[in-house]
Amino acid sequence: MEIQNKKEITLSVKDVQDIIFDHLTRQYRLDGDFNFDFVVINKPYPCGTHDVCDRHEFDGVKIVVTHD
Repeated sequence: MEIQNKKEITLSVKDVQDIIFDHLTRQYRLDGDFNFDFVVINKPYPCGTHDVCDRHEFDGVKIVVTHD
């Protein structure tokens, strides 16, 4: 069986920041200057006899809100 109702969306960093900003301002009523620090870590895995291949993965986001 083939699924034909598939949609794929690619979000930019700015798109993700806007989504998080919108959620935090509406849900938590935060106001101020937002600084986003997206965290990417390397989780290497064995990929050969003596080699280790890099695998970078998203590991979270640190958000600092500065109030005026």
